[in-house]
Amino acid sequence: MLQLTFTLQLTIKGPFTTKSSGVGGYGVDAVLLRDRHGKPLLPGTQVRGRVRESLEELASAIGESEGETLATFVRNAFGPPVKLDAFEPAHGHRAGAIHFSDFTGSDSPPAGDDAEQLLTRIQVDSAKGSAHSHALLVLETAAEPARLIRFEGKVELFERDVDSAVTAADYLFKALDWVPSLGSFRTVGFGRFVGVCVTGVKAKLNEAGGDQTENLVPALDDRLAELCEEMPPADLVCIEPAAACAETTSCCHLELQLHEPFVVGQRRTNRNITRSVDYLSGAVIKGALAAQLQRWLSDRREVGPRTDVGTLGPGTRWESLCLHLSQIRFCTAFPIRKDQPGRPVVQPLSLVKFDDQLRDAALARGPCVLKAGTDTSAPVAPAFSVDWKDPATSPWDSGLARPVKELRFHTAMDDQTRTARHEHLFAHELVHPVDKEERPLVWRGTVDLSRVPEVVRNDVRRQLGEVFGFVELHFGKTKARAQASLDTSASLSASQVSSTTPIEGNQWVIVLQSPAFLADPRTVQQSWDAGEPDGLKREYERVFEEFSGGSLRLLRYFADQSLHGGFLAQRTARDLNQPYNPLFVTEPGSAFVLEATGDPSSAAGQIETWFAGGLPLPDWAKTLYGETYRTNPFLPEDGFGEIAVNLSLHESLRINDDEAEYVN
Repeated sequence: MLQLTFTLQLTIKGPFTTKSSGVGGYGVDAVLLRDRHGKPLLPGTQVRGRVRESLEELASAIGESEGETLATFVRNAFGPPVKLDAFEPAHGHRAGAIHFSDFTGSDSPPAGDDAEQLLTRIQVDSAKGSAHSHALLVLETAAEPARLIRFEGKVELFERDVDSAVTAADYLFKALDWVPSLGSFRTVGFGRFVGVCVTGVKAKLNEAGGDQTENLVPALDDRLAELCEEMPPADLVCIEPAAACAETTSCCHLELQLHEPFVVGQRRTNRNITRSVDYLSGAVIKGALAAQLQRWLSDRREVGPRTDVGTLGPGTRWESLCLHLSQIRFCTAFPIRKDQPGRPVVQPLSLVKFDDQLRDAALARGPCVLKAGTDTSAPVAPAFSVDWKDPATSPWDSGLARPVKELRFHTAMDDQTRTARHEHLFAHELVHPVDKEERPLVWRGTVDLSRVPEVVRNDVRRQLGEVFGFVELHFGKTKARAQASLDTSASLSASQVSSTTPIEGNQWVIVLQSPAFLADPRTVQQSWDAGEPDGLKREYERVFEEFSGGSLRLLRYFADQSLHGGFLAQRTARDLNQPYNPLFVTEPGSAFVLEATGDPSSAAGQIETWFAGGLPLPDWAKTLYGETYRTNPFLPEDGFGEIAVNLSLHESLRINDDEAEYVN
């Protein structure tokens, strides 16, 4: 498999603008879309849409045989057409095999209140021949009339060999030549597309050696030169053996460096807006890796998006990795500043605030109010995180960074009327790989190979390192590029270290780092219907008794739960031939205080097992949701149910008896 990455420079003649949802200068109606450095931005989704539209027009205009070939390429490379609600439930939203990054302008125009960057438009009354009342539009531009502006971005495509790669590149450049304009207000003469220049070509080959490597670049350069006389020589990259982690450990630290903003959707509450989480779950990481392996080890025309990579690996250099991918446990990667050590932890829900102080209620003897300052006659109810108006960072810091987020609007266009398609306006919340101070962020998680058979563990570790060192993973709806690396030398800061050593009284405080199935929603609902408010507590008590074989009991808990329905629950119900059951999960940060019921060593062994491999699936979840990724999106081997144990804050910030008044 050959991957070609073209660095393209698009030249556009002004006036040019792309509208954003931001607020501009006084009186500006249409604000220019900019990146975080203030440079004008041409969204990759628009370039992709215009290229697809051009290819479809060309396919309908040329001969029947060649037109069908081109139409087949469009379907394979770009995926199905945009449909807001209708999609094939068996496969979900299919992604194409060609990726367009955002294109960034070469200049940084002044702010929107600069008169030279503003243009006005009016609507004329057809009866009076004069300006329509209240129809003056003030818009911000990146280039005034007749001025040229250049945008640079990347296009990635995957093909089987040199011939098919050059054919795909030929289609790409022909489509760009067919594009008349880009940006907003195209139907009134804005954004005339002048031309495209290739400033860089990078080729990647996953299998190389001998004459194949030596002859590939000249053959590729000769063929690409037929498409563009100024095409630069291709820079070829082939796989090199890599030692991923020391062979003495089954757990490695994973670091992801994002090159572009990503969108990984969270639970939907609005059909037109996709809000993104700011972390990358183990399932998302494993899915991105599986998608890349699919691209590299197969012809995309012969496999579907849910083809098991285990069927593609035999006979390739990544055979062991493909066969045992499902046994590799990827834990959630959390954002952290690049210059900080360690891996962040999720803030426990047992943290409370009072009198501008931070305390942890996990080890308190029961519900209580706290004495504020020196005034012992005025106890104050502690405020849990749901009531906080600002995040807690002092005196304890979880290490989690807060990436910059941006809401970007999109619309599908009607290719007949050249206007926005009816009811197809939607927005994505983008997560940028920087914080508010523009400091770069990385996402850190762990990779656990303990489930992989020991006889092939070293091969899997080595092949995983090769893949991460060679390919870039693509995440979320934007297919954001990320470089992954493995490391065994990373260490955690003192405030983030877990310890399975019991606290006084043979107690342990476990804090969920990722969602988990714990409480059976059917049992909880039955309790509530019967007027029993403690049904949730009893269900948590029962599940920890099940997990520990009776060696641990639940003392108290601080938890949050959520229901996940829609496509995931529909797929599970259909595949298991069961009624529709929303997914009832306990959220990250939920804290549970457990106590040994008998031999402390037996209880400690259970805690160590959970800490190393995550909480298991309860029996009710196996029955209701199954035990494979096709029906169950919250499997332990995908990083769900990960816990931290006895974090230092539980002791250092514990509520003391002399500052609490306990409530019966």
